[in-house]
Amino acid sequence: GYGESNFLWRQSSSDVGASHVEPALKGLLEAAIAENDVELHAPNLLGVPHLIRVGSDDTAVHPWWSRRMLRVARGAAAAAPA
Repeated sequence: GYGESNFLWRQSSSDVGASHVEPALKGLLEAAIAENDVELHAPNLLGVPHLIRVGSDDTAVHPWWSRRMLRVARGAAAAAPA
């Protein structure tokens, strides 16, 4: 199955063991994946019609990821200035 590495990295970077990582190294590793961060790019969807569809036999992308993107996009729309 497919998993978003940024999500997994954030989970592990908030782990207690992450406090032992040198801050410069942690910053470098986080910068390497920042361009793929869903939350950073969600505001780009504001005003753009989109349809999220999930196939019942889809083995490449679990429906959770599509639903998560929809939640993030709705959150970005709610946070946008009027």
